[in-house]
Amino acid sequence: MKVTIFEEALKGDSGHWPTYIETLKRGFESAEDKVAVVAHRDVSQKLIDLLDAKPLFRKSIWSQPFSKWDKVMHPFAFAGDVNKYLSKHETPDLIMCLTMRLQHVLAWSFLIKRSTLKKGSRVVLLFVQGVGRWDSSLNKPVVDLNLNNRLMRLAIRNLRQLVKEKKVILASETEGMREELSNFTGIPFVAFPHPVLSTDSDRSKADQTGPLRFCCPGFARYEKGTDLLQQAIKQLSEKTSRPSMEFTLQWLSPFNLPNGSSVSPDTELVDNGYLKIIDRTMDADEYDQLLNNTDVVVMPYRRSSYYARVSRVAIEASQKGIPLIYTTKSWSEEHAHRYGAGIGFEDENVDSLVGALKKIGEQYQSYLSQAKERMHAAQEFYSCSNFRSLTEESK
Repeated sequence: MKVTIFEEALKGDSGHWPTYIETLKRGFESAEDKVAVVAHRDVSQKLIDLLDAKPLFRKSIWSQPFSKWDKVMHPFAFAGDVNKYLSKHETPDLIMCLTMRLQHVLAWSFLIKRSTLKKGSRVVLLFVQGVGRWDSSLNKPVVDLNLNNRLMRLAIRNLRQLVKEKKVILASETEGMREELSNFTGIPFVAFPHPVLSTDSDRSKADQTGPLRFCCPGFARYEKGTDLLQQAIKQLSEKTSRPSMEFTLQWLSPFNLPNGSSVSPDTELVDNGYLKIIDRTMDADEYDQLLNNTDVVVMPYRRSSYYARVSRVAIEASQKGIPLIYTTKSWSEEHAHRYGAGIGFEDENVDSLVGALKKIGEQYQSYLSQAKERMHAAQEFYSCSNFRSLTEESK
């Protein structure tokens, strides 16, 4: 099978996204498929070498300032770039576009209806963001009928016949997002796993009598609740003179809270041994080593940002049999119940987070045993072979 991945967001080599696309490419190639990756025209040389990425897209709606006029014109620019590529290459059996926004839906609707895709060709349009938001007053997600959402619904409904004919697969990364998008548009979506290549787990607690090792991987940010976790660590430190827990955070620079105040690592927590700071980006090997030296992964993510959003960190931790601490009523809770283990805490509630940290410390072996039991299920579900099988089932 010939596969082409079109990704205008693929430009720099930092973050999870290049790893995600590499996982897809290697996974499909292991099934003897031929995979082409088409990226931003300024894609880094490292990604050209790693993925054999083809520079193409003139703009990325994800990485540069866009005026209202730019947003209006972007579907035409995107469609023009894709059409230029397809006119010079054999039409693939499977096309994948992995970071859908309104402009991409409009562009693909135009491309598919007016192109000469060969019989049996399919297009996977994957949504990593839904159309809803979390309403804390109602304690549930809601969908606003703003102009962007109305246009998105209209654009997706324009694909109705193509979905029915199985030329287009509308995909989401989570079950909650699938339900939200399907209900809002009236068009069926399919929940696809976020593929992660599981690595050999070489985990051992170096000192059984030493502190339990917690980490919160990924750059410190407001939406990731880093400020909440630091407050929780502060509370724990005030109740004991010797750390029974140590925390590692990746904190490259200060970030701001909604009130404008800046948050930086607490130097007292660092000096007293409760908190270790990684102040640089990590390569894949360093990141893997961090997880191998971690006993519990903490995800204090704010529900407003992550209620239906995938956390690759949670998947990687569960594939290694590492227990989790996560926000309740979120995708992370859904994931932990099915493929991981751990304790949930109330959204933005520092006392609840402190309670979860204490509980997992007291009952660690029980949660570790459960995480190890589900480790292989996580590896299988979040595999590229499972992702690929869903594209085949939709034929």
